[in-house]
Amino acid sequence: MADRANPASAPASRPDWRARIDALFDPRSGSPLLSDRPRPHSGPAPSDAGAVPRRSASSPSTPEPPSFLSSLARQLMLAIAVLLAAGLVLMLLAPVLLPPPSWSVEVQEAPLFKNARLNLTPGDYLVYRIDLPEGPQLIRLDARLSPGCPGIRLTDSTTGAMAARQQSPSRAPAPSPASADSASASPPLSAYSVCLGWDGVERSSANQRLGSNLSFSSLSWPYFQPWMLALREDWRWSARTRMRVQPFNLTYAQDIALRTLNRSSFAGRDAFWVEVSYPPSAEPWSAGNASATPPVRLAIDAQRRVLLYSESEGVRVSLVDASFFENHSLS
Repeated sequence: MADRANPASAPASRPDWRARIDALFDPRSGSPLLSDRPRPHSGPAPSDAGAVPRRSASSPSTPEPPSFLSSLARQLMLAIAVLLAAGLVLMLLAPVLLPPPSWSVEVQEAPLFKNARLNLTPGDYLVYRIDLPEGPQLIRLDARLSPGCPGIRLTDSTTGAMAARQQSPSRAPAPSPASADSASASPPLSAYSVCLGWDGVERSSANQRLGSNLSFSSLSWPYFQPWMLALREDWRWSARTRMRVQPFNLTYAQDIALRTLNRSSFAGRDAFWVEVSYPPSAEPWSAGNASATPPVRLAIDAQRRVLLYSESEGVRVSLVDASFFENHSLS
């Protein structure tokens, strides 16, 4: 009752209550309600499940990649480095480890029936004029007996004296009897020589067959080839050459077709005119597929079965002198 009777006493305590409330929400008072520091509490710690971590506005951080990705990247870089090192070592050791390249030539021939024998005897000679874009040249071939050759050796006996006469090669000088006799002796052999059997095929010192009817094993001469001994009118023949290159396992094939066009006189000599063509081949790495080669026409002496004349791609070969010419020159 005393309190009700004296209402003036209540206002005296109200300022203290309001001041305490204001102090709780005043940031200058250090109130725990407005502080970033966690307030002490006596209850159990709140669970972190579902809590979103807070980032500092002043220093944002980039998330690091998972550890397994970093390990995979290191392994890939290491593997690439090992492969590059291995490739460099193989490139350096390839000339030592790999065998040197080698090649072999195989000739597949159609059946060939010859109607003549080799008609060159010791002492015979052939002189050819070769007209090249850079100028004419003379080549002399001599038939002779030679140790280690069971037949006739045909060799290139071209000398500097003969080459010096290229300014007037239309008529080659006839050899003296002494030089003709020396052709059957044993002068130094040229690197360009071949031992021929009576069938025209190349022979070894043991009389074993070398080469083929298309060409010789060590050189390719247009002046004489074994198939010339089979010529007749309406004659056809074909062959295929296949060159293999190891250790690369490459094959280069070329088909060749031959046929007689006619038989007529050429420069006073009875001659077979022969066409040599190179038809396309279906085999990979074929020269016939790579480029078209125009046919070549040859004039072959019907009696001696040697080349009289040929012309191909700007190169002309002519027999200008031979031991079987009566005047030692084509008339």
